[in-house]
Amino acid sequence: MRYASTRLTAALLLLWCSALLCSCGGSSSGNRDANEDFVVVSLAPSATRIIYELGAQNSLKGCTSYCSTAPEDSIEVVSDILTPNIEKIISLKPNLVVATAMLGAQHIRSLEKFGIKVLMLPYPKSVDEAFEQYLEIAEIVGKGQIAQQHLKEYRSHIEQVSQSMGKRDESLFIQIGADPLFAATEGTFLSNCAEVCGLRNIMDSTSNGLVNKEFVITSNPKWMLLILMDNLQEKAYKEWLEFKNLSAVKDGRILLLDDNFCQPTPSSIIGIVDSLKSFIDKH
Repeated sequence: MRYASTRLTAALLLLWCSALLCSCGGSSSGNRDANEDFVVVSLAPSATRIIYELGAQNSLKGCTSYCSTAPEDSIEVVSDILTPNIEKIISLKPNLVVATAMLGAQHIRSLEKFGIKVLMLPYPKSVDEAFEQYLEIAEIVGKGQIAQQHLKEYRSHIEQVSQSMGKRDESLFIQIGADPLFAATEGTFLSNCAEVCGLRNIMDSTSNGLVNKEFVITSNPKWMLLILMDNLQEKAYKEWLEFKNLSAVKDGRILLLDDNFCQPTPSSIIGIVDSLKSFIDKH
């Protein structure tokens, strides 16, 4: 598959900031027969990933330059994260465009003018909201029954992890951006993943992800989770190691994960929860 992780984190941060300002609803086509000739254009990297995970990529005809797709599928790139090519999207004659809060109102109106439905995906505030979006997309592409079975397994797994970890009430800092320093806050699926593992996000009293190192140092988290693109992750990790009195640094409790885990998909959620549990168990 083609990965665009060198720019994806920056795009997700822009989306995150937009999600703080607006919560967008959307229209969907409801349950469908999987055999219907249904065309989807995805302007949301997470939606593209979900469509692939469901094995419904035949429905996908357009995506963004930030999306991960298989080259052999020859899916048309119709947008970066901010500027969709509306003419190109219309030329694909999609039944539905899946988008995030980054899609402007004028672009939505242009698409709807041509009879194209637009489904807006706000950044999920919890694991449950992310699962609901997964099911909504699955039903659109005719994979609702498969998704229901998957979700049953995912929820069971999450519950098992939660019960096994208990409520540890140990503090965690989740960094998802650098220059400026940006963190996952309360009311995000990433913070909810930490809660599943019994951890408390030090950013749980704010919805503003912009933070300075002084706050992190003063909060002195027992654990740190860095979800960053490769070229930023190593730099950020080395910078934190300079603060030798920081609890997470002293005890080697800094977990590094690929920036693709910022995408609110079931595979990301299970991956984060399992990685955190395994890391905690080893320490």
